[in-house]
Amino acid sequence: MNDQIPKLLAWLYQIASLHPDIKPIPVTVKIADETWQGVRYTTRLCYTAGMDACTRGIRKPGETYDTEGVMCLGERPRVNQRPSRRPSHVCYRHANGQDWYLACYAGAEHLKGMKPDMLKHHPFGPNFQVSPWTHIEAIDACYWKKPKRPWLQPTHDPYLRYPIEINAL
Repeated sequence: MNDQIPKLLAWLYQIASLHPDIKPIPVTVKIADETWQGVRYTTRLCYTAGMDACTRGIRKPGETYDTEGVMCLGERPRVNQRPSRRPSHVCYRHANGQDWYLACYAGAEHLKGMKPDMLKHHPFGPNFQVSPWTHIEAIDACYWKKPKRPWLQPTHDPYLRYPIEINAL
């Protein structure tokens, strides 16, 4: 196990609103042909008025929800970087059929110019987070291209799906 993983685990306990009943666990993540180590965790958060679930009337502001993520140490996957065919139209398909996506990342190029108050949020160098797609609509359906001519129908590009494996260390 990478010697940074126990430190990452301790850091998550300090900064995240971790779920009281689900303990974070060290994991390996394999996307396409690359592998990283990280920590899988669940947070408990509150809905706010502007969130999609509240604007649709499905939830009320102040209600809680759980969200899962895996914080990985290292640069983001190559499939999400240029010169990949479509780095922003990529997701990962788990063996259980669920889609995951790159929720956020901070690569070496970002960390170099980052202000100290923001750099404290990335004490382990380059990192990224993957999360399961839990929106009511499929990940592809959320990103429609609006045509330049209004009489044409909108279209969308299907996402490129790469396999993801997440295993406890």
